Amino acid sequence: MNHFVIGDSAAGSMKLAFRGKDHAIHPLSLDLSVGPIAAIHEEEGLVRHIDWLRSSFSYEDDYVDHQSETYRQTLRKIKSLKDGDPVTFWMSGNAAEEIGLRLFCFLTADKKLDLSVVNTAEAMDELMRDTDIRVEIRHSGECNNKQMAHFFKHSRKQLPEETKAALVEEMMGLLATASLLRSWEQGEILDADETWDDAFILERVHELGEQAENDGFVKATRVIGEVLGNSYHIYSDSWIEYRLRSLIRSGKLLSRGDLGSMRTYEVRLSEILD
Repeated sequence: MNHFVIGDSAAGSMKLAFRGKDHAIHPLSLDLSVGPIAAIHEEEGLVRHIDWLRSSFSYEDDYVDHQSETYRQTLRKIKSLKDGDPVTFWMSGNAAEEIGLRLFCFLTADKKLDLSVVNTAEAMDELMRDTDIRVEIRHSGECNNKQMAHFFKHSRKQLPEETKAALVEEMMGLLATASLLRSWEQGEILDADETWDDAFILERVHELGEQAENDGFVKATRVIGEVLGNSYHIYSDSWIEYRLRSLIRSGKLLSRGDLGSMRTYEVRLSEILD
């Protein structure tokens, strides 16, 4: 069985879940909800995306190299699949994983695969339905290996060809987009203005700054953690830091410390919010 999943965290859980079995795990390592994705299935588009990552995020070069090479390997595997190959695609209700599913369908549009999909958010709801515990999965990386094994056994659903064809059409539109941010809302992938959560970030800085004893300055990592923990939308910490840096450049935030890493600087509002 070939498994395709978004992100290294989810791939790690799956490797534990299927250790010692005849299952191959293939992570699509790039978060396609952020950054340019025009022609991301081709080398030209991938290079453009990687160049944007290097210029926008404070990643180490070897990390970007690893992510891009893993992505290339997975693309090659997808393109090498043959009619009848058994495949399970893992996803959840967020832009990154929904785009990943559409990209997979686009790349295999002319193949008749034995294709199943596991929606981990829906699977978790089913698992906890008869309990008093509510577990909300925002992305597949929040599932552990035992849950992954259970979902594979009980929550796989065949993807109808007509559904796949519709997802292919959607991906064709996404591959032509110039947006740098995409969101998942009410069952749709929508282009979003990259500044749309800046007000929320500023509010978090304001609230944390009022609690701080350090001239209102707050560690960037704490702000990022608060935003990630309280935002409805799914982001990476790197995207939130990208917005922090943009707010610093625009003068809405002040900073002190070394901007070379999110762990080595602090921020505060340049003006008090009304």
